[in-house]
Amino acid sequence: MSDQLDALLADGDNDSDLVKSLRKALRESNKSLRDVQESLDKQAKATRSTTLSVLLKEANLPEKAAKFFPADQDVTKENVAKWLEEDGDLFGYQPQSGSSTASEEEQAAAQRMTSVTGQAPPAHQAFDPMTLVAEIQNAKTPAELDAIYAKAGMKPH
Repeated sequence: MSDQLDALLADGDNDSDLVKSLRKALRESNKSLRDVQESLDKQAKATRSTTLSVLLKEANLPEKAAKFFPADQDVTKENVAKWLEEDGDLFGYQPQSGSSTASEEEQAAAQRMTSVTGQAPPAHQAFDPMTLVAEIQNAKTPAELDAIYAKAGMKPH
């Protein structure tokens, strides 16, 4: 096809001014079409890269992992999730658990910290360390903070 296009665009010695003008317009049109196609390809590549970076960041993975995502797949949340299920272990990916509560390890660490400070609440008073931390972070006044400390059996500052 390229040979035919080249022959069509080649000016001949016996061509009229109209034919020469039409060929010139066709060459300019083809050049514009190539420029638009290149621009569109660049934009599609940038969009793909940005979308993939965002989805990898949501999965707590480095952006460098993007170069291993299959080029023949569309970058959708579903395709990235499927890819991570299959090959995510290569990057240290571990699926997020749906649970928002603290892990047993975190709870044990919080209990160790409480016992080390010697300010553990009485045994009859059970509390969730993560709830306590959330309450402390949400306290708006020193009085609220003191009440939270007292509830936990800790000395206010």
